[in-house]
Amino acid sequence: MQNFTFYAPTKIIFGRDTIPQIGEALAAGGISRAVLVAGGGSIFKNGVHEAVTESLKKHGIHSAEIGGVRSNPRLSKLRDVITLLKGEKAEAVLAVGGGSVFDTAKAAAMGALYDGDVWDFFCGKAAVKEALPVYGVLTASGTSSEMNNTAVVTREEDESKWAIASPVLVPKVSVIDPSVQATLPESQTVSGGIDAITHVLEAYVISCPGLDFVQDYCESLIRAMMRRIPQLVKNPGDYEARAELAWCCTLAHNGLSNVGRPARGDFASHRIEHSLSAIFDVPHGTGLAIIMPAWMEYVYRDAEPVFERLAANIFGVRDGEGRALRGIRALREYFRSLGSPVTLREVGVAKNDLPGIADNAAKLAPLGAVRKIEREDILRILETAY
Repeated sequence: MQNFTFYAPTKIIFGRDTIPQIGEALAAGGISRAVLVAGGGSIFKNGVHEAVTESLKKHGIHSAEIGGVRSNPRLSKLRDVITLLKGEKAEAVLAVGGGSVFDTAKAAAMGALYDGDVWDFFCGKAAVKEALPVYGVLTASGTSSEMNNTAVVTREEDESKWAIASPVLVPKVSVIDPSVQATLPESQTVSGGIDAITHVLEAYVISCPGLDFVQDYCESLIRAMMRRIPQLVKNPGDYEARAELAWCCTLAHNGLSNVGRPARGDFASHRIEHSLSAIFDVPHGTGLAIIMPAWMEYVYRDAEPVFERLAANIFGVRDGEGRALRGIRALREYFRSLGSPVTLREVGVAKNDLPGIADNAAKLAPLGAVRKIEREDILRILETAY
């Protein structure tokens, strides 16, 4: 096991009927003015918006609002949020929504205290030193953005979907009431669950001596999510299944899966998928169901013992030649069994689109840690995924 620093200061308020506690949480942090950031409007239909705003009023917190954050959040909307934060002299940002809303809120929190353009942080022109405090009410699980230090945003003009990470972006308090996710579309539950599974796998594939417990922990998370997602497809209102999946999704990418590894994770699959979803607006989890198995098939020989362990402990593939490859194909079939697309053709990508996706992803090359991959490697992975 390698040396590591684990930092996860977010207070999680979890369970039924916990959303009214958000006002108290902001008041306890000394917040009197906040901007509420939201998505496409579902919070107005499921009672979340009413519960949040009543809680804010009860605790004397003035709040301005901005909605319209999309899946695969856009830089243009992020700039609008920053303008509102500055105009309102906000003391905090309140995300009410899923991962895209949290990502936008976190990026806006740093942009609100910066005189230049917020994209400077994503392209390395500026270093993240400070941010407004971020609070949140989660309405869709999958990204772990409610408890990690990362935000991902797409710049529309050149379809660059890039990430930023800093300790100052970690939310102060996140409220997770799994019951409000019962009304999510099936596709969103599936996509979010797949996203969380792949977050764990990005860490899992980077192994070294002394990590048996950490690998056991990762396997436990994966098995739990693989069990709960199909249960929720059959019965979206199953609270216990919903609660366990929501908590697993939060833990999947909050840093615990990464501890003690020689690299934080591989994340080549995520980088390639970012290009796919930036160009074609594919849901992130859907894109990962397509890209990650193809990436695994391309690199598994560079870490075959890890992939053999995955095949044995998750899919029961313990004997015979080609165990690693059979485990990878079992993962793809699991994603297919959930109704997710597992090929690029299924999401409308044409063969002649592949070079453009590869060019976009290669802006950040070399990618990965299991194997450093360049533009031609990316193109081969995309061809496998086609």
